[in-house]
Amino acid sequence: MEFLTQDHKEFLTWESGSIPFTQIITIFSIWCLFYTVTRLVLNRFSPEYCCRLVTLLYGIIVSSVCAVIHFYYGPAPWHIFGNNNTPLQNAALLISLGYFIFDFLWCCLMGSEGKAMLAHHVVSLAGLAYTVYLNRFGAGVTAVCLGAEITNPMLQFRWFLREHNLYHTRIGEVNDYIFVFSFAFWRFWFGVVSLLPSAVFR
Repeated sequence: MEFLTQDHKEFLTWESGSIPFTQIITIFSIWCLFYTVTRLVLNRFSPEYCCRLVTLLYGIIVSSVCAVIHFYYGPAPWHIFGNNNTPLQNAALLISLGYFIFDFLWCCLMGSEGKAMLAHHVVSLAGLAYTVYLNRFGAGVTAVCLGAEITNPMLQFRWFLREHNLYHTRIGEVNDYIFVFSFAFWRFWFGVVSLLPSAVFR
C-alpha cells in the first residue's frame, strides 16, 4: 500500500545540500493556521491551552508517521547509517521542523518558557534543519523523534487534567502509569535497540 502519491513524493524530495524553504514554510503555516483556528473556536481558553492542543496533535501525528516508517515501510535505523532520506522520512522531519519553529516563536512571544526549554528548542531545530539540509540520516533522526514524541500526548493530557481539576482522579493515575511505562520502554529499550547496533555495526 502506497502511503504517498507521486505529487507528495515530488514535494518531499530535494537535492542534498539545499534547504526546501517552500516545504518548510508550508508546514509551519499549517501549524500556525491550526493554532489560529483553535484560538478562534476556543476563545474562552488561554493561549497556552490552545498551544498545548497543537502540541498534542503534533505528538500524535509525528509519532504515528515515524511508527509507520520504522515498523512498516523501513528501512530500520539499525540496518543503515547515513543513507539518503526517503520521502516519508522527509515528511516526518518537515512536520517536526515546522512545529518546532512554531513553538519556539510562540515561546519567545509569550515569554512562557525559561532558558533551558528555549535551548532545547534551538538544539532540536538545529538537528532537524541539518538533517533536512543534508537529506541524509533520516532513519536515525525519525527513530529519535518516535522515541521522544510518543510520550508527548500523555504529558499534554496530564496538563489538561490539571487544568480541569481532574488530575487527582483514577484517570490521572492511569495516565501517569502509562506515561512512566511508555517513557521507560521507548527511551531505554527501544533507544538501545535502535542506536547500539548502528554504532557497533556501521
